[in-house]
Amino acid sequence: DAYHPLPAAAEPVVHARGDTLAEGDTVLVPGLDTLISRFWADAFARSGNPALLLQPGASAMSTGFRYSSGGECTPLVSMVGSAIETIKGNGLDPSKTFFFLPTVLFSCNMPQFPIFADMAFRAAGIPGVKIGRINIMALMDALPPMLAVKILESYIVACTLYKIASRIRPYEQRKGETDEVMRAAEGLVRAAIMSGAELR
Repeated sequence: DAYHPLPAAAEPVVHARGDTLAEGDTVLVPGLDTLISRFWADAFARSGNPALLLQPGASAMSTGFRYSSGGECTPLVSMVGSAIETIKGNGLDPSKTFFFLPTVLFSCNMPQFPIFADMAFRAAGIPGVKIGRINIMALMDALPPMLAVKILESYIVACTLYKIASRIRPYEQRKGETDEVMRAAEGLVRAAIMSGAELR
């Protein structure tokens, strides 16, 4: 008789998590950008959620690749690897840890990022980490209204600072002056966020 191999077992279907941020949850904020991510971490802290800014690097990359299939984009692997290291290194309770990973319809398939993160957390032995199904264009669907507003406003402020700096840096009279002013502006914005002042 001819050999008839058994059909392969079906891969388990993993659906995107849609967890809710609870009071007191520790929020992990990916280091997507120097200003934006720091402002977001401050906004979460102001709202009553301790926030840790994830740091990308060689160690995070190595950890991420241990729990990936190898086909994911490098920034995603680094973010998830950093989250795993932070959770384990700080002894965080996965059920009280919220991985803030906002998505948008970009060509890099960002809507799949939360699914990969969930699979990686399970493989790393820390199942139950909260992952919000958060559309950056509809933050109020997943976050408290005032927090959502601060996250959006701080994003706009950071982009505006970058735009202004790019315009004046070529004409600065003293090299490095633009960066000094940017650092001062960052401090002012962070203070405003933490005090609950208006950013507009």
